Amino acid sequence: MYVSGNPKTKKQLKEWLTTCRKCGKPEADALHGAPAPMTIGAVMGQHAYVKREVCIFSPGPFPAPTNGTAYVEGPHYPEPHKWYAKVEVKDGVIVKVS
Repeated sequence: MYVSGNPKTKKQLKEWLTTCRKCGKPEADALHGAPAPMTIGAVMGQHAYVKREVCIFSPGPFPAPTNGTAYVEGPHYPEPHKWYAKVEVKDGVIVKVS
């Protein structure tokens, strides 16, 4: 099975799961931690919990699981596979990489 977006390394895949889709900053950044105070400026600038959704898919006849554990590889064919990972999937979206 493969990952949407075709990450070139396992490290890149992990970074995608912890990076804000809006601003590209890591989740551990101050804007992405606990919700900001409810002020107009805080609400307008808040990026909390807007992560990149990375899905898995199977190019062959067997479907990718939508929930549970799966094993993925990359980069996509025709490039040689250079990394493999065990992932946890919830509703078709990767939530954890090991």
